[in-house]
Amino acid sequence: MDLTTSEFGSTSAVVRRAQRLCAPADKEGEDPTAPADPDHLTGYSARAQIPFGGRRDQVVVNQFGTLTVDLTRPTFLFVPTGKSTSGPPASYTPAIDHFQCFRTVHARFTRSGIGVEDQFGTRTVNVRRPTRLCVPVDKDGSGITDPSASLMCYRVSGRPRINDTHVFTSNQFGTDEYDVGVVRELCLPSQLNPGGRRPPRRDRDAGTDRGRDAGGDRDRDARADRNRDAGGDRDRDARTDRDRDAGGDRDRDARTDRDRDAGGDRDRDARTDRNRDAGGDRDRDAQSDAQPYARVRRRVHRCRRGLR
Repeated sequence: MDLTTSEFGSTSAVVRRAQRLCAPADKEGEDPTAPADPDHLTGYSARAQIPFGGRRDQVVVNQFGTLTVDLTRPTFLFVPTGKSTSGPPASYTPAIDHFQCFRTVHARFTRSGIGVEDQFGTRTVNVRRPTRLCVPVDKDGSGITDPSASLMCYRVSGRPRINDTHVFTSNQFGTDEYDVGVVRELCLPSQLNPGGRRPPRRDRDAGTDRGRDAGGDRDRDARADRNRDAGGDRDRDARTDRDRDAGGDRDRDARTDRDRDAGGDRDRDARTDRNRDAGGDRDRDAQSDAQPYARVRRRVHRCRRGLR
């Protein structure tokens, strides 16, 4: 099948089997109607047929704050799904997008004691770490409803344990039935690279640059010696120039003072303009970080492992 995202372009993938069932969830009493939402997501393991190549320094913003993650490879295709525990579900028309999920590395986040309720029950979970970023994807020309609404999924654990449940599902791949077991992940509505922001290169890049081979150091030392000799010649020439007649120096000094005064005024005006622009940018960024959830129409999903 063909998959196209607004962030990472197009690829093709082979879908294997269902490994997750993600149910709409009410986190900390913020969305009481979520457990009644019919729009579930089935997570199918998917193997990309075109190498992904990874993506570095992706900024993710959600209710937990801001993360910078690296993406390594595609892992799942999340497909909108209708679910029932009593028999095959009735005809289902999805109101959410498909998502392509990528494994994340180089990011840490923990939080304890988060209350989550879905159609399978209520549980208090502890967030262990970020695991995957899921972005809206156009599957075989089906389109994308909201390209800005991604999901950031976190590995969780918690109590009490929810018993295994037999479910019946229906989606674009047909009907299915299987058991779902332990809760694996909590997926939060998120924004990816809001405003096109990217962080600076990481410190590990600087460490790589500092670790250049000793031969390069020797070359730089040799160049430094040559520059030092040339610098001595330039210093002697400069002293000769400074010995010019005092009258010419005074004229130049007067002109320099006038130019400095005018230049200082211009510099202060330029700094004022730059600070004003930067202040506006910071205000806009702060507003973006403070209210990411308000602009994302997706719901929190709690994902359970599919048992075969």
